[in-house]
Amino acid sequence: MSIGAFRIGAGEPLVLIAGPCVIENERHALKMAERLVKIAAKAKVPLIFKASYDKANRSSVRSFRGPGLAGGLEILREIKARFRVPGYNNLVVDMRSFPILAKTGCPVVFDVTHSVQLPGGQGNASGGEPEFIEPLARAGTAVGVDGIFLEVHERPERALSDGSNALRLDRLPGLLAKLKPIAKLVRSWSLS
Repeated sequence: MSIGAFRIGAGEPLVLIAGPCVIENERHALKMAERLVKIAAKAKVPLIFKASYDKANRSSVRSFRGPGLAGGLEILREIKARFRVPGYNNLVVDMRSFPILAKTGCPVVFDVTHSVQLPGGQGNASGGEPEFIEPLARAGTAVGVDGIFLEVHERPERALSDGSNALRLDRLPGLLAKLKPIAKLVRSWSLS
């Protein structure tokens, strides 16, 4: 399947879908996109930028929701135009179903950071166990997923949404360095 200038799916390189959980403001979203583009380019990993413009706030009505549809889409349009990275609009997450999903012939993307989320874990907001992001990303890559979805923030402890399950931005290059050889090895096998 083609997305922007690259392909995702069986036989294609691992794809990274990453960004903050929510658009905190335009300046922050642009800064995160710029840094993610540089990290992904250096690692030679295709990037799809992600950030929500309106959060459902399943944990608390007092949680930050984002800039809303009009403002959020305008910021995402600016990121797409400035950094030439596509966005995403749909995600299926069921860690047990990677082989089942692969049989559909569609690309399989593993939402690692939401897999470590603990809904309601902080009382009025979701908690998380970010120490499991790397091992789960390695495991998903070893199973043969086509892409890794990560919520990334330069300071997760200050993120306005889902910081407790976000990967710290400065840890992304090291994680990609570990995932790429796993993906290359798995793609060299005939998995049926």
